[in-house]
Amino acid sequence: MLISNKIYSFLKKLFFIKDIYSKILRYPWDFPEIMLLEYLRKSNNSLTMFIIGAYRGEELERIFKTKKISHITLFEPVPNNVNFLKEKKKKYKDKIKIVEKAVSDFDGKILFNETSMLGNGSILKLSELAIQSHEIKQTESFDVEAIKLETYC
Repeated sequence: MLISNKIYSFLKKLFFIKDIYSKILRYPWDFPEIMLLEYLRKSNNSLTMFIIGAYRGEELERIFKTKKISHITLFEPVPNNVNFLKEKKKKYKDKIKIVEKAVSDFDGKILFNETSMLGNGSILKLSELAIQSHEIKQTESFDVEAIKLETYC
């Protein structure tokens, strides 16, 4: 049985949307990454990207699999996380650059607040919502170097 182009197009969109929604429903915390990856898959360009607060670069493999990113600059001020990123750099070589600084609205030293939830440290103070709803606690604070994106660029 032949299917008309309009019906085929509709079904293709329906299953594409269903696939995205099923991912979001299973992993709602990954919503921004899922949408980014879908955008990259549809893009016709080779792009460069900044990841601010790269943590340990767990998304790098998924991003590079789209074959739409030619280079990623990773901003990460936490020394322990930078060590993980340096290990990943061995795999990606010139495709990634690690900047061992926080991104801020000024250049210089800034207080970084580490929390009880891995990967959620920040130069921002913990909100009451994070403390009350998710029971996140500040575990330590230390000075890091900060840079403005304008300065970096």
